[in-house]
Amino acid sequence: MSQFNTPTGPNGCSPSWKCSPILITRGLLRSVPDGETGERYNYIGWQRDCFPQETVKLHIGGKELPATETYPKYTLDSIKPTRYDDAAISSYREFVALRAEGIIPADALARIVAEIPAQDLAIQWDLCFDIIALEYERGRTQDLMFKSHFTPVKEGILERVVRLCVIIPSGVQLGFHLCYGDLRHKHFVEPEDLGLLVELANDIVERVGIPIHSVDWVHVPVPKGRTDVAYFEPLKNLKINGSHLYLGLVHANDEAGTMERIRVAQSICKEPFGLATECGLGRTPRDELDSILEISRRVTSP
Repeated sequence: MSQFNTPTGPNGCSPSWKCSPILITRGLLRSVPDGETGERYNYIGWQRDCFPQETVKLHIGGKELPATETYPKYTLDSIKPTRYDDAAISSYREFVALRAEGIIPADALARIVAEIPAQDLAIQWDLCFDIIALEYERGRTQDLMFKSHFTPVKEGILERVVRLCVIIPSGVQLGFHLCYGDLRHKHFVEPEDLGLLVELANDIVERVGIPIHSVDWVHVPVPKGRTDVAYFEPLKNLKINGSHLYLGLVHANDEAGTMERIRVAQSICKEPFGLATECGLGRTPRDELDSILEISRRVTSP
């Protein structure tokens, strides 16, 4: 295991590189995300205020919206700026300052916004609701929150991913976080195995990585209790054309379990892979963060 990946930053730190000096100084981080910090701590929840309040439906499966002809008309102009660009530019200023101080090595990467120079930028798409929409289609959840508004679901996801990646400049690193959710540190649906994610990763690399933009990494989760061969077996079918695979098998206060998950994964996956937590470091308490960083330091090498 050559590197550690942080799909999202830890809670209470802004940005996440301030909380990862051990991994940064040892050259173990492939990229340095600013993560789900501050008002962005809860995934995309901070975007709710961008939309007209009349359109916000807080309870899934509740009262139906009025008929179209009686409902106020909204356009894209009705939506306030998302401010993701403001957050990224602010984080980049901190990144540059810390790099000048030598805290971040000169060859480290920051995260996401088109205004940042390509050599300093890594963009990672977080496919969470997309994964659970696929599980809804398979009948593994009946929660209407995850019912896709388009069909076929996988084809619709791939079409949207392609449109998002076409605009990314060459030279910018690109990764995918294939996620089952982390609400209160629990998945929306427990993965049966890595089969669905391997299939989607293969399709993404085929659609994006070959004709449009190289895919530098793919991250997939490994639940704490999955030390069985069956969970990792689908990795035999992984075809991501040289992209780096990151297995999210590092869990807080569980070095022995982490080592066992590594051992089982290595018995199936013959290619080198990097390590990560199951769903980044967002909303992670400080004591768990310290444990994760220490375990990651022990089980990885440059």
